Amino acid sequence: MRFVSWNLNRGRAGGAWQAIARDHGADLVLLQEATKPESDSVSQWEAVLPQLWGSAVIAMDGQLQRVEVPAYRGWVTGARWSRGTKSSGEEVYVFSIHSPTHRKEAPRKSYVNESRTIVHQIDSAVPIDAPLIIGGDFNFASLGERVDGERLSTHSDEQKALDEFRSKRFLVAWRDLHPVAPLPQTLRWTGDRTTPFHCDGYLVRGLDASRLMCEVLLNEQLDAVSDHRPVTLVYAPK
Repeated sequence: MRFVSWNLNRGRAGGAWQAIARDHGADLVLLQEATKPESDSVSQWEAVLPQLWGSAVIAMDGQLQRVEVPAYRGWVTGARWSRGTKSSGEEVYVFSIHSPTHRKEAPRKSYVNESRTIVHQIDSAVPIDAPLIIGGDFNFASLGERVDGERLSTHSDEQKALDEFRSKRFLVAWRDLHPVAPLPQTLRWTGDRTTPFHCDGYLVRGLDASRLMCEVLLNEQLDAVSDHRPVTLVYAPK
């Protein structure tokens, strides 16, 4: 199984995600800040009203059965994916999430606290023994522990959230699969292109960690259309 997760920068990178999915042989694509996907593939999408963009789960094959997270419509889109072929009967719960921004008309807590609530609600909605992938833009500065020598350090509230995720049996994919490497930059925010924010990634439960790979895609052409970088996740079964 191959996944790509990418924040499309309020739809500006909407023309690029299909090429990335094709080049990386993605089975599932998780998009944030995406306008309604124009694709022949199976998809679930909902906008963050009154915006025209939201989060999407797109399957290259198989079927998606929507799983609701009502308090986060548009920010979170979830589905149960079933490939449903005789040779491969995977069934995985998949959520594309975007920790919401506070607005006067739609008050929110901090990004980290909102992410914790989102993960808690997803955890409550999915059977404990089912494979589960939560991918997207968590809006952390450090979605993982920083190593010595990094410009940033992991905030105490981020560490508390990471500990909570792991207590729910989640793998914090990039960090836990690269335990000694510096966190790569996934956000090149317009107001600060240099600070190595690492806010995009995956939480994974119910899959063998020894068969997982997670990477951040570095590509100048993609950098030109979005301030976020795509993150891939690959699960190689026996």
